[in-house]
Amino acid sequence: MKWAPLEAGASASTLLLAMQQMTGAITTLTATLADRQNARARDSEFIKAGRSNCRANVLLVTAGLGIVGGIGFMVFGHVDGNTAVGGCIIVTVL
Repeated sequence: MKWAPLEAGASASTLLLAMQQMTGAITTLTATLADRQNARARDSEFIKAGRSNCRANVLLVTAGLGIVGGIGFMVFGHVDGNTAVGGCIIVTVL
């Protein structure tokens, strides 16, 4: 698989733009990973202090209920597979 800007004959400005895009992607990835580590450290401090992270617990329960509810709706609502996949794609995009 070839990556278009690296093909023979690409101009210097095209290569520069591609490098800038890669740098931006790496910066975003680094920030995302650092944010996750900070969240894990915060949760660890909550646990050490004998407290509970209510926000995370509510999010976990809500997500679980949403998944179970969605599956239940598809099973008992007689939703065919194509409609279910289409709905999942629409929800993910929104």
